[in-house]
Amino acid sequence: MGGEPLLLVTTATMPGLRRLETTLALLADHRNVSSAVVAVLGPRLARWPGQVRHSTGPRTSALEETGRLVAIPCDRRLAVTGPDTAPLPSAVVAAATTALELMPAADLKSPAAPFSARKGSTPR
Repeated sequence: MGGEPLLLVTTATMPGLRRLETTLALLADHRNVSSAVVAVLGPRLARWPGQVRHSTGPRTSALEETGRLVAIPCDRRLAVTGPDTAPLPSAVVAAATTALELMPAADLKSPAAPFSARKGSTPR
């Protein structure tokens, strides 16, 4: 279980960061969380209000210091409608790309047999 990628998501709020720190502490009993990636919905880290910045704990701070904390910008349209057929905002795509690039390689063995790309083929 320790080698599986771990992506945690929270909000840039005091309660969100407290929950993140608690989750990291609980997970630390079962796996190495130093390779976890954290996506934080909200402004860039440099723009967090002081009380939010001060609510980060030692595990969260360690992930931030190693560049494993990624700010995902809020988008008003997405907040209201959710994803649809419109292209995602470039800032959201860039942040998501950064988070994915930080993820350790996963051994993604599928229980289903691979299927052919031939027309009419279906997965088994």
